Amino acid sequence: MNHHPSPTDRHESSVRRSHLSALGWMWVGWAIGVILMGGFIGLGDVSRWSDAAVIAFASGVIASLSMLPGLLGGPTFGRSESETESETLGQWSRFSAAAMVGLIIRVTGTLALFLTCRYHMASTSEMIAAMTIGWYLLLTSIEVFVLVRALPNVAQPNVAPTSGRFPTPSPVKV
Repeated sequence: MNHHPSPTDRHESSVRRSHLSALGWMWVGWAIGVILMGGFIGLGDVSRWSDAAVIAFASGVIASLSMLPGLLGGPTFGRSESETESETLGQWSRFSAAAMVGLIIRVTGTLALFLTCRYHMASTSEMIAAMTIGWYLLLTSIEVFVLVRALPNVAQPNVAPTSGRFPTPSPVKV
């Protein structure tokens, strides 16, 4: 049996693929950031290194969790299967809703991380703030960059292939 995916199925797959790609690139950026952080801090200052490692690890977890709405296909607010014209709008709204829910998770998690680390760690508040904000900026900018590059593929209406001929309203006379 030959099953052709519906436009909605293809869109959900496209949203998942774009968020999965963003997640992969965020992990690459996170790994490079950890290596650079190790070089800047050095292994001699154990207390600062352990605080920085906790912040880096927690930031990576928060960034990964913020991708869940997109990986799960995005929220399906006001989805209408029967209206073809609103399908493109529905695709765009689900993609943007997934990105916004992810952003809310990221901001809330980063704020909670900063407050928790500031209360429990021996490092200065300035160092904790710099590390937390630095990880937030690095991982969010990677996510936004990858998702924006994937946007044209996600927002395009899924149209069946045509014969290559396009109807014209009337012949042009010169």
